[in-house]
Amino acid sequence: MSAYVFVDNSNLFIEGQYAIGTLLGYGLFDRKRNGYKLDTLRIEYGLLLQTILQGRELGASPVMVGSRPPPNDSMWQLFRTVGFTVKVFDRNRDDKEKKVDVELACSMMDVVYTKPKGVLILVSGDGDYQPAILRALENGFKIEIWFWTTGTTVFSQNESTSFRSYASFAGTAGELKKPEVTFRSLDSVYKTFCYSANPNPAPPYSFKVEELDGRILRFMDNSTILKICASLDVFGHWTWFNENSLTFHLIDKESKRKLKEYFQTTYASLFYGEC
Repeated sequence: MSAYVFVDNSNLFIEGQYAIGTLLGYGLFDRKRNGYKLDTLRIEYGLLLQTILQGRELGASPVMVGSRPPPNDSMWQLFRTVGFTVKVFDRNRDDKEKKVDVELACSMMDVVYTKPKGVLILVSGDGDYQPAILRALENGFKIEIWFWTTGTTVFSQNESTSFRSYASFAGTAGELKKPEVTFRSLDSVYKTFCYSANPNPAPPYSFKVEELDGRILRFMDNSTILKICASLDVFGHWTWFNENSLTFHLIDKESKRKLKEYFQTTYASLFYGEC
């Protein structure tokens, strides 16, 4: 069964800052939301796609929609190189997004009415997509919703109840089979596609990695390092000083021990130091 992926990037990134900050107990404390915000959050979107697809084949290019502050233009181009169809809108004078939800819902409907039935995967915790999702269910699509659960209650409370009620109604109407809607939390998999860059202030447990000849580190990118951290169940914070030198910052001693031990064992020729 083909998968069709739709990402509300504003919701994914902004809510991710709060969700991960709260999960880690680290970042800037937001009194209004009574939780931490990890404002140095970075997302590797190719790895996000791998995480949510779980080996399934795409039925069409994944779609990402979001807003565009001018400094982020290069970021949106990077998303395109990963394989996303990107649709970007400027915020209005009140710094609000007016077109993002509508565009993503329309993109979902394009798939529902032009593509073979499959599973429609939505990455968002925004309840505004419920009408589009219900329309997809009516047309025989399965639905999978990935969202942040820490610090958010939209799908975990309201929408899940609404969809269950809809499913019950559709099942008794006799015209539709009972729709299938699956809710998945990003909280349990965030280490596979998220990291923190240039944290300030930095977490307390740090170590430096350097080399002189540029045979190893210069060929490592953030995606490679993130995969290493994820394999160790470590959330990584790191700062590149140049292509031959970086410093890791970890929340706890055990994370530092595991990551440093991995690097020292795997890359014995590198130089290691305490910070």
